[in-house]
Amino acid sequence: MPASKVDQNDFYYQKTSWQAHAESLSSIRQQVFINEQGVADEEEWDGLDEKAIHYLVCYQQQAVACARVYYTDDDSAKIGRVAVLAPFRRKGIAKALMRFIIDDMRNTGIRHLKLDAQLYVIPLYQQMGFRICSDAFLDAGIMHRSMQMELT
Repeated sequence: MPASKVDQNDFYYQKTSWQAHAESLSSIRQQVFINEQGVADEEEWDGLDEKAIHYLVCYQQQAVACARVYYTDDDSAKIGRVAVLAPFRRKGIAKALMRFIIDDMRNTGIRHLKLDAQLYVIPLYQQMGFRICSDAFLDAGIMHRSMQMELT
């Protein structure tokens, strides 16, 4: 089935670790952040991956999207490195991945989810229930705003 006609039922969303899927996770992030968006290697590979929780989306056994979460304190966690390969964008994958992460975090006792959103994707995160909580700022050469969601 061509990527332009994917069905959400053909996707597999999983919680994983860096140790289990480093090759797939790093490949997606290399393509999206470093190759496409021009993020410097040293900014992308920040040393947080080994302690983070990772999420991976596969389509027909191909890794196509990912994200990570790490705890910032006892009741807060930060989502980051949300990336979807170009042929799979605008198909609801990022939204479904975020729902998967939010549901998983609700089961951990986390009360606050945070993220730094690139400006163009803020509407997606607002639909998910995140609210803007900062002015725009430059991160890795890309404009972002911090956002937060209260989990109840």
